[in-house]
This record gives sequence, structure tokens and C-alpha cells, in this order.
Amino acid sequence: MPESKDYLLSKITDLEQQLAERNMELSVFRQELKKTNEKLGLITARVKKELRYMQNLQRQLIPTEFPNIPSFEFSSKYIAGDKIGGDYFDIFPHEDKSKFGIVMASCSGYMVSAFLMSTLLKISSLMETKRNPNPNQAVEAIVKDLKKEMDEGQSVDLMYAVFDRKKFEFNYVCMGNITALLIKATDKKIIPFEEKMPEITGQFNQPLKVGHLLLNPRDRLVFATKGCQLVQGENHEQYGKARFIKSIVNAPSRGVHELRNKICYDIDSYKISDRPDRDMTVVVAEVKDRVIKLA
Repeated sequence: MPESKDYLLSKITDLEQQLAERNMELSVFRQELKKTNEKLGLITARVKKELRYMQNLQRQLIPTEFPNIPSFEFSSKYIAGDKIGGDYFDIFPHEDKSKFGIVMASCSGYMVSAFLMSTLLKISSLMETKRNPNPNQAVEAIVKDLKKEMDEGQSVDLMYAVFDRKKFEFNYVCMGNITALLIKATDKKIIPFEEKMPEITGQFNQPLKVGHLLLNPRDRLVFATKGCQLVQGENHEQYGKARFIKSIVNAPSRGVHELRNKICYDIDSYKISDRPDRDMTVVVAEVKDRVIKLA
């Protein structure tokens, strides 16, 4: 019995020592976990701050005023995404005053958007020159430059078009998930742009297709980035193309601002969050007349 008692006391002492060691290890672990959580908190705060900075920077890049393009009226709306950003839109005159360009893009993130901005600055002269009025030449330069920088998983949806006010001809290259629609004034028929192509990635390797449209007075063009269709409703169902087109059909016919407001209102009413997950851009244009003023 005494031996058994001593043995049990010895085991109890060993267990108590092991428990003390475990408690010490657990205390150290908790301290390290606390330090890690504090570091993660700082990193998260910094990332959120940087995200807000990038969102504000992206807003600054989106033009709020367009150049005066005779015979055209424009209306646009940009909403910054809460998680993913990278939309861009601009309208710019060419050296040939009878032509102007329209560019819309939706990037997979702010880094790719920065690559795109750098590329557009580098080739701006090519996009505006008299010698290269066709959109495919500029888009080829954009794709070539972007592919040097893009990593796996990064992508750009892009629509670049050149409008000839003498011929009322609209030539475009449309890549990826950019909504591009023509609304005919005569019968209100909604015609999607043809000749659409895959998005730009680092592996893109296809000849570009150029689409052509002839426009008439009171025809309208509607452009939207994919963030508009990816907005989720109460059942986590995406807004989608059908609802987008329904908004156009049900919109008042008074003007471009009313049409743009109707589209944005319907999307805003559908989404369950205060802000969309990714950037959204809607642009509406209307042909006013065929008067050419080149002065």
C-alpha cells in the first residue's frame, strides 16, 4: 500500500507539472495570438485605408464632364464598388474634328486598372491622331501593352469606338462583358453590338473584330460595365441582362438623363447592400442631328 501511495503521489506531481507546463505554453500561445491579431488588425485597417484611397483615386479618374460633341448628348453614372474596382470611361475628340472616341473598361482590380491608365496615356496620341482613325489599331496597342504586365487571373473588359460625324458611322471593338446596345429611334428596337470578343488576359491571342453601325437622329447607345449585371438581390440572384434590358424598355422616352436614371434606379432597388461589390458604370448617348460644325 505505501508503495502504491507513493507511486500515485508521484504521478499526481508529474501530472501537475505537465499541467503547469501546458498552462505556460497556452499562456505564451495566447500572447502570441493576441500579438498576431493586433498585427492583422493593423494590416486590415491599412488595407481598408488603401482601398478607400484607391476608390477615391478611381473616382478622380472617371470624367464628370464630357467635351462638347455637336450632334451628341451624353449622360453617365459611376458607382464605386465596395470590394472590386477598376471601371473607366471617357470621351475624347480626335485631331480630325469630325471624329471622336469613346472608351469604356472594367478591370478585375485596381492594379490592372493602373496598368490600363498607364497604357492609355502612352497611346493617347495613337487614339486621337488623324492617321489612325480605326479602333482596332489602338486596341491592338492596348492589348500588347497590357499583356506585358498582367498576371494570371487578371482581366480587362474593353470597348473602344470611333464615331465619324460626317458618315454617322460608329466603328468599335468590344471585348469581354461590356454591355453595348443600340436603341433605334424608329421602332425602339434594342440591338446588341455584334462582333464581340473575349476579355483581355495575359493569354489573349486572337485577331480583333471591328463592328460597324450606321446611326440616325434620335438613336441611342447604352453602355454598361459588368458590375451592373452582377449586382445581387435578396435571393443572391444576379441582376442579369434581362432585367437590365427591361429597365430600358420601361424607361421614359424623354431624354438620356431619364433613361440613365431609370437604369440606375432599378439596379439600386434590386441590390440588397448599400453599395455594390464591384464598380458600376452606366453611359447613355443620343444622336441629336446631322449638323456638322467643324469650327
